[in-house]
Amino acid sequence: RGVKMGSKKGRRRPDEIHIHLNEADGDDTLDDGSELRSPITSSPVSDTDGLTPRSNVTTPGYNRRGGRWKMGCAEWIFRHTHPRRRSIYYLTSFLAVMQVPFLAGAILLHLRIDAGSCIWQTTMSILEMAFAPITYSVLHGEARFLRNVVLGPLKVSTRKSIDFRNKQRGSRRVSAPGLASSSVVDPIEIYKEKVIGKGAAGEVYKGLLRGKVVAIKSYYCEVNDDENVTASVLEASLLSSLHHENILKFEGVCFQSTHIYMLTELCENGNLADYIERMMARLTTSDLIRMIEEIAEGMLYLHSQLPPILHNDLKTQNLLVDNDGTVKICDFDISKKGNKGEARLGTIRYSAPEVLSTNGRDVSKRSDVYSFGVVVYEMFTSVLVKKRKIQPFEEYGAFDSIIEKAIANGDRPPLDERIPGGVRSLISACWLHTPSERPPFDDIIAKIREMER
Repeated sequence: RGVKMGSKKGRRRPDEIHIHLNEADGDDTLDDGSELRSPITSSPVSDTDGLTPRSNVTTPGYNRRGGRWKMGCAEWIFRHTHPRRRSIYYLTSFLAVMQVPFLAGAILLHLRIDAGSCIWQTTMSILEMAFAPITYSVLHGEARFLRNVVLGPLKVSTRKSIDFRNKQRGSRRVSAPGLASSSVVDPIEIYKEKVIGKGAAGEVYKGLLRGKVVAIKSYYCEVNDDENVTASVLEASLLSSLHHENILKFEGVCFQSTHIYMLTELCENGNLADYIERMMARLTTSDLIRMIEEIAEGMLYLHSQLPPILHNDLKTQNLLVDNDGTVKICDFDISKKGNKGEARLGTIRYSAPEVLSTNGRDVSKRSDVYSFGVVVYEMFTSVLVKKRKIQPFEEYGAFDSIIEKAIANGDRPPLDERIPGGVRSLISACWLHTPSERPPFDDIIAKIREMER
């Protein structure tokens, strides 16, 4: 990202990372107010005719006024042997320079001149004395670079990454409001281990980010697709601003040529539906009440944002369980931030009647409350009644059209008496047909806490 070699204005050292600054404002600050810094050294950089070399690197042979390089044998060797590190430059330069006295001594020896032997032996002595420390310096530089990659992030600013991608595409500029510089991850920092999930939009991998275990969600998306890139940047901006123990933690976003990767914390226990099926015999009523309280607290946090964030597809498949058994909310609809927005219909079995009747346009906090009631019904019926994993509204058949008609008519599944009375009343209140009659999440949390007493 951002490597500029062989430009028309003159050749530049290939290990320098040149950043194209934003011509619109002409300053060297980022969207989050931080100073523009080098990706490798994290040192401040300055603008130089639109291309910014690393400011702390001084290279012999570079004419700063003329902006041209004096190409020599050492630089030619450097370009063809190690185009991405500057530490090897010293070794290749030393070896190239030492060829001159070697060649001179060989010529003098061929002419049977005594000075040739002296020159050749002196050059050999210098080579033997200097080769070891120079090689150590090279290896030490390489080790330092790799250590920085593994243990610390390569600081890549949002503006630099997006500006370079826009410049390469020659398309309109993509803005990243509210996205911190550290949220944009370099591909070299990511390692994908194995696929842990697949969907229509992409795949989910278990992987590593700077040695930390994370979930890597890949989207099949061309980077030159401005609409998808902009949506991903907005999603990353939103996710990076959310901090709650019951919201899936955002770790970063990475742009590649054919994929966009969203990095989040990894919940080893998978989604709540699979977790309930797997732990059916061990789960107790207290465990279920604790889980629904965690879901309600996470939803209250989303609804408390300004503007409110609506999930629009709350279901057990979009709830994850970490190693400690804590429930995390994920995959909420970022387009529904307190406004009608563009219609997107969630899963039929969990959708409120007003959402189904308007084809996903009439969404609100109360429609999320309805979905929460269906989730609670599914959890308690699966564990305490059926002793197996169920599908909500399975009594009405497998066809969505029939289920949608039943929901529109006000039909709801029967509540078994083996479900605690407080939970039954909570479910009945959450999936009431009239949205205004459903309780908000702060009232729901108060009712759940009364059950725990």
